[in-house]
Amino acid sequence: MKIALFLAIACIVLLPKHALSQIYVEPLAGYQKDLNNKRTYFFNTGLRAAFRFKNYELLVQAQKSWPQSVNYSDSSYTANTALPLYSPAEKQLRTSSYSFAIGNRFKVAGRKTKNSFFISMYTGLMIQKTTVNYSYDKTNYILLNPDQTQRFTGPFFSAGLEYMREIKSGRLFAELNFSTPPLAKSSYPSSFGPAAPASLNIGYSINISKR
Repeated sequence: MKIALFLAIACIVLLPKHALSQIYVEPLAGYQKDLNNKRTYFFNTGLRAAFRFKNYELLVQAQKSWPQSVNYSDSSYTANTALPLYSPAEKQLRTSSYSFAIGNRFKVAGRKTKNSFFISMYTGLMIQKTTVNYSYDKTNYILLNPDQTQRFTGPFFSAGLEYMREIKSGRLFAELNFSTPPLAKSSYPSSFGPAAPASLNIGYSINISKR
């Protein structure tokens, strides 16, 4: 995280000052669907800084994906012949995610209008945690190879399309992004893996520069 932040600051400092036209702050919110684990989804919020250079923008973004509970059913077993051999075990998964990324926004259409289309790409660090909780008769039954709480931390890459409309007080935007999962190995064999979110976000771009 410290390395990524240092690189972001270095890029901003080293870029030619005369080329920088405007600086924006962009709060955003949206919905994410996990492409690796089909029942997992998130509501996400984030904050982005955009440094505009004509038809290109340098982006620095922090984002959080808020956990939503997903319930499954496993089987627990017993050696007690007076009880049924197996019994349902309710399993609940809660996945949350944090990310910090540096991005590039390229305008591909609408250069002379208030309506513009962009291609965006990000690279950064993602931290995910999936908490596992079971509910069953733990006195008489046991679980075979149960899932365990796991944490995934590693670099990721994302890319997407963005529509933006300029208004008097700033810019409104909507974007669709597809992200890789964090490049990290599982510490324990599980029925789930790291999330690969597809995001649909909306946001507002606030001009904070004097130009």
